[in-house]
Amino acid sequence: MLGFLRRIRRSLIKEGHLRKYLIYAIGEILLVMIGILLALQVNNWNEQIKSDQEGCNILFEVHENSGANIAHLLAEIAYDQRVMTSAQIVIDNLSSAQVYHDSLGFHFLNSTKWPEHRWENAGYEMLKSRGLRLIESDILRKSIVSVYESEHQYIQEAVRVTENYVQAVLFPLVTKYFSTDLDESAKVTDYDVLVRSKEYVNFLT
Repeated sequence: MLGFLRRIRRSLIKEGHLRKYLIYAIGEILLVMIGILLALQVNNWNEQIKSDQEGCNILFEVHENSGANIAHLLAEIAYDQRVMTSAQIVIDNLSSAQVYHDSLGFHFLNSTKWPEHRWENAGYEMLKSRGLRLIESDILRKSIVSVYESEHQYIQEAVRVTENYVQAVLFPLVTKYFSTDLDESAKVTDYDVLVRSKEYVNFLT
């Protein structure tokens, strides 16, 4: 199972599909959550749980963090989808040189945003400090480590690269073509110039 998941992960990374990778990451977190629940039900853990309540509490914390992280990733995907919808509206409008209208201001502004990345790892940090061998199941232990040390590291790196790219490319374009008042909408300084220029459409594409 882990080998199959790793092949999927490598394929998605190679193809550059961050959204699909986030969905894949959610699936792997779900497997971790299921594994924790199953592990806590295994009979030969009973004595250990009785004698080491701290360990049991840590595993429950990891489980709760995993649920929260799935919710965060789903929210990021939904946010990103809204941004892509706005970007497509702007691309369609500029590509067909349609007449500017005020409602485009929202989509111009929305297409410049990206979701805030959130990740809960308090349970995993406690588990590392307590000792990963607290988890007797090799498969579950490796899955938890993979989610926090590999999958999340990839997501963090993708977010960092995206933000750096936005700062280097998008911000100069916003300064060039839009007014600086970006509280609720982005106002184009010269719509005809923006239509003739392909660099903004190329960026959004």
